[in-house]
Amino acid sequence: MGLIAVRRGDATAARQDFEQAMSADSDEVEPLLNLGLLYKRTGDNQQAVRYFEMFLAKAPKAQYGTMFPEVREAIHECRAQ
Repeated sequence: MGLIAVRRGDATAARQDFEQAMSADSDEVEPLLNLGLLYKRTGDNQQAVRYFEMFLAKAPKAQYGTMFPEVREAIHECRAQ
C-alpha cells in the first residue's frame, strides 16, 4: 500500500503504511529501505540516513547485498546536503 501511496504522491500515507508494515513484521527490511527512500525524496535527510542505516544493519547480505552500494551512496548524498 505504501508504494501505491508514493505513486499517488501521498507521502504521509506512504510513511504510515511503511511504518505499519514494520510494526506488523519486525523482521521485514523492505519498509526500512522504503522509508529511507521516502524521507530522502521529501528532503528529510536525517531520517533518510536513519532508515538506510537500519536497513543495512538488518538486511541479509545474501538477499539484499547487491543493493548495499546504492544505499551507502544514498547515505553519502544525504549527509552531503
